[in-house]
Amino acid sequence: MIIDDDENDEEGSASEEEESSSSQKKEPAEPEGPMSLQRELEVNDLGRVMFFKDNKIFSAVGPQLPIVQLDKDGAFVSHAPDQPYREGVDEEMTVVQDRYGRLIDPLGEVRKLTGMKYNGRQLYYIAERHPENGQHLAAWFDDEWKPHKLYLGENLLSAYMVLKVRYRMIDGELSAFPEIHSE
Repeated sequence: MIIDDDENDEEGSASEEEESSSSQKKEPAEPEGPMSLQRELEVNDLGRVMFFKDNKIFSAVGPQLPIVQLDKDGAFVSHAPDQPYREGVDEEMTVVQDRYGRLIDPLGEVRKLTGMKYNGRQLYYIAERHPENGQHLAAWFDDEWKPHKLYLGENLLSAYMVLKVRYRMIDGELSAFPEIHSE
């Protein structure tokens, strides 16, 4: 029997090529590092916006947008979609304020309580927070740019509380309520 080495080499190399190409097709490339929360929850489009994982509720409106988790106490926790899920992540919130203590929004504008005044003076959000609920306070500023916080009786008012009062008013002038005063 005569064996042609060239034929065997060709057949052997062809079968090796088939083997290597089929093994490449079978094994998907493993992602480096831990899986992102977006991939873990399989957030792809707006066809599904609620997700459940490990007895937790998540919501997302797109693959590249933040994923919101509804916490046990009813609070919302925002997660970066491209990062892996981490329990109890505490991120430091940066508060931008001007030299008078008024909050600055992401567009660089001073945050006002639109349509709200006290003795004819515009009300602003200030960087200082309410000691009980952590919400930003509301204040008006005098001619020397000193802030004056608002009170309802003995209770300090946050900006959110002032806005709730706004819905019961016509002109937005808080001094019309005798029980609301400033320091």
